[in-house]
Amino acid sequence: MTDKPVLDTIVIEKTKTYQQTRAQLGRIGPIVMETPRGPVEVEDAPGFLTMQVDREGAPHSIAVLVYEPRPGKGRGLVVQMDANSARAVAASLMMMADRLEAVDLDS
Repeated sequence: MTDKPVLDTIVIEKTKTYQQTRAQLGRIGPIVMETPRGPVEVEDAPGFLTMQVDREGAPHSIAVLVYEPRPGKGRGLVVQMDANSARAVAASLMMMADRLEAVDLDS
């Protein structure tokens, strides 16, 4: 029997810009999605968090954490990116949001 390794814990701090939002949308998964890099099994992740990662001796990054809270310990995945990649993701999200619901600049 092998013991699981003990993992370090990172405490995420809430900043002044922290916002909690809630959307009532139907689940997509579990399902298999064909991506440009091949098929992946997909589950819905009700938690979403963006953060700045500052590590000593390593380049700073922006990260997106998607997670599923569970009793005890939940599960999650983190994607790190540099500033230009974060800008590209932000621009993509803004374009898709406008397609979904255009901003009324006259009100």
